[in-house]
Amino acid sequence: MVPSVVEPQATSAIPVTGAQELDLCGVQVTTATDQLELPFGEDGDEASCARLAPESWLPWDDLPGEALQVWYLAPYNAKGALPCWISNAMGLEDGTYEAWAADYDSHHWVSAATLTVSGDRIDSDGTLPVLSTLAIVR
Repeated sequence: MVPSVVEPQATSAIPVTGAQELDLCGVQVTTATDQLELPFGEDGDEASCARLAPESWLPWDDLPGEALQVWYLAPYNAKGALPCWISNAMGLEDGTYEAWAADYDSHHWVSAATLTVSGDRIDSDGTLPVLSTLAIVR
């Protein structure tokens, strides 16, 4: 689940096999439980998410850029090469942005994708390496 200080805004059942696209608060992730490396104690049967308002963001000194959008995605710290895209530009101006995911095992931000925004469309060139804190930065 997302960290206990944040209430999940939506949940989705994760299929055991046969990857399916899940809508995690506007972040579309394609996965199945058998494609995830789950943290100890997680069963991987449910994904959850919370899109955070700016006043809920932490001061991430090591985030490589200015945070513009932030989500918590769970099962928290589940790893995989997860195809993903963001379904809506959510007010971002046309341009190029980076998506970064927090890897809490290595204590680093991991590059997830370069994002190109044109109107309401976002195109992505990457995969999400971990379900955790996801930030779009400029």
